[in-house]
Amino acid sequence: VYSGKSTNWIGKIGLMYPSDYAYTYANGVDSICYIDTYYCRTSYSGTPKSGWLYYSAHQRLISPLSHGSASAFWVHPTGYLHYSNVADSLGVRPSTYLISDIQLDKGTGTKYNPYTLK
Repeated sequence: VYSGKSTNWIGKIGLMYPSDYAYTYANGVDSICYIDTYYCRTSYSGTPKSGWLYYSAHQRLISPLSHGSASAFWVHPTGYLHYSNVADSLGVRPSTYLISDIQLDKGTGTKYNPYTLK
């Protein structure tokens, strides 16, 4: 902990939404992955690995499907969004909510040049 910085934090941690994952491809990072994350896969000619949230493992997302509570969205290891039964064992990645006055400081949003905030 840096000198003078608080060691306490009050906040909420959860899973990311499908839109959180899709937004990492905005601003020219990868237009196909941004527009239709189902077609965002390493087998198509785009660059799904360029999104800073891409990670080559199954990742459960917070949103259930609208047609029932037994299925939920997840990110496939090749980069696209899909859904499966909520009982399936999949990895998770915690995320947090940022307050509205947080600003983008620098970065392009890619894995190798992630956004930094201020």
